[in-house]
Amino acid sequence: MSPLVVPPAPDWPETTLPTGFRVETGPVGEPDPRLRDFAAGAPPVCVGFGSVGDADADLVTAAARQAGRRVVVVGPEGFADPAAGSESAGALVVRSAPFRWLFPRSAAVIHHGGAGTTAESLRAGRPTGVVATAADQPYFGRRVAQLGAGPSPLRRRDLTVDRLASLMSTLTDPNRSFRSYAGEIAAERGAADHIVAYLRRTS
Repeated sequence: MSPLVVPPAPDWPETTLPTGFRVETGPVGEPDPRLRDFAAGAPPVCVGFGSVGDADADLVTAAARQAGRRVVVVGPEGFADPAAGSESAGALVVRSAPFRWLFPRSAAVIHHGGAGTTAESLRAGRPTGVVATAADQPYFGRRVAQLGAGPSPLRRRDLTVDRLASLMSTLTDPNRSFRSYAGEIAAERGAADHIVAYLRRTS
């Protein structure tokens, strides 16, 4: 976990430290050809609520139409029928996508606030909106807002077409400035630097 996102608490022992997000060294992943072609146009808003979110593709695409934004809706198996996506209507629904490929090509990212998806959206430096369901998701939503990387989080149970459309508009408003942490996160070296620093302190 990045110490930018999860600052060490004063009562943590010095052996318990956030080390930075896990560094992915493998291939980014090959997108679905439809996704690759769709993302080649004007940057879309990427929306996905993870394996625990019961996201409604119709709600998301209706919000995108209201906000006047192109949208990619991403979800797990059973989340949505990919045939529901309509490239010509400015929306594409896919069951999965390589986030390290897609997020940097997106105008903004809206997600459930899971630890891994939060890491990828901040690593990509994109404006981030969190629609939290449960567990640690409200915490990460608050941290995104506190960092200035996005607005205050929404709760999934309160999500409506109007609220999601407003969130899309806020994230893509050229008069709003959300902070990018892509450089800081890219500079984090992970566990190795913390181990060396700890050994130096205790030697």
